[in-house]
Amino acid sequence: MMEPILGEEIGMSNLPRVWGYPSLADYLATKPEASIFSPFSALTIRDLLYRQAELKKLQDEHERLERRDYQSQGNFNDGPCYAKNWEDLSAPDEKGNSSEQWEHFKLIQKNSGLTVDSHPFFLVDVP
Repeated sequence: MMEPILGEEIGMSNLPRVWGYPSLADYLATKPEASIFSPFSALTIRDLLYRQAELKKLQDEHERLERRDYQSQGNFNDGPCYAKNWEDLSAPDEKGNSSEQWEHFKLIQKNSGLTVDSHPFFLVDVP
């Protein structure tokens, strides 16, 4: 028995047989009212979906590093506390190495392409 085409299951037989990001991107490209994005081509939407998935994975890993470091740093008075002190987080150690958490955050910044200049919060005109 042949696997049903995704589009047939939801009453749209013009969708491709490829499940996942390709079919979601094609659907959003053909139904702008269902999209949370501006009208983009299917390829651009697929790119956004992949980037979102990658960023989510990086975010989950960063949160794991934050929890690990917070638990291992214990008493905040005895040493660095990355969760409460940016200088502790970003300062290199005696060997010149930055913390794993800081290096990971810089990787997120690089991969996301987000900057203060591009963040919607900072694009609002204040009268």
